[in-house]
Amino acid sequence: MDGLGTRFIVGFKTIDDYTSFSGKLQLFFDRNLREIQQKIDYSDYLNIIYAGGDDIFVVGRWDKVLDFAEETRTEFIKYIGDEKLTISGGIAIVGQKFPISKAAELSGEAEDRAKKYKNGNKNAFSFLGDCVSWDYEFPMVKNLKNDFVLQISQNGLSVGILHKLMSYASIASEGKNMNYLWHSVYYLTRLMSSTSNYNAKCFVKNIRDNEINKGIRQYQLIALAARWAELELRFSK
Repeated sequence: MDGLGTRFIVGFKTIDDYTSFSGKLQLFFDRNLREIQQKIDYSDYLNIIYAGGDDIFVVGRWDKVLDFAEETRTEFIKYIGDEKLTISGGIAIVGQKFPISKAAELSGEAEDRAKKYKNGNKNAFSFLGDCVSWDYEFPMVKNLKNDFVLQISQNGLSVGILHKLMSYASIASEGKNMNYLWHSVYYLTRLMSSTSNYNAKCFVKNIRDNEINKGIRQYQLIALAARWAELELRFSK
């Protein structure tokens, strides 16, 4: 949770308000969080190692952990009833034999990056090498990831689009080549001409005409969606 210490110090007018909030917070971690974990979508795929105070540590299948983090954040805000109280977090994706203590360190570092997001505005999530705001960027990245997976797995779009967009976004972020946009347009135009499926063709056209020209940050988010889609496609086989 973000800024819980400050909330306890200056956020309540009366002792009753303090006690009520503290009780709701404890109940969420003791009851609600466990109820989420016990859902059929999660119970066989992840475990809560620690939950208390203002911190949660979960180990499990990477895609289920992402879904769990999103649902936990949504349910927490709904339960507490205060959208000003936010949650930041991060995930480290490692192999099955990777030491859990080291994985905990890596996920802690990811959480720290999320808490520093936009000069400490927090309310963010760090994964796959980037930080995104929960309110705006995460939903956009998730929706685009789903579109990538759909077009590649069902409509015959070349998986190469993922690697190309990640490559161009890397060039854009480094600021070494100002022609990344024109290279992107050229590549996507050629991809459209070689794509037979109408829906896939329209999808590529939308990225070319309406997405990549919104600035470097948008390109970084597109690349994040591509990395997410690549992982999902790889592990769905």
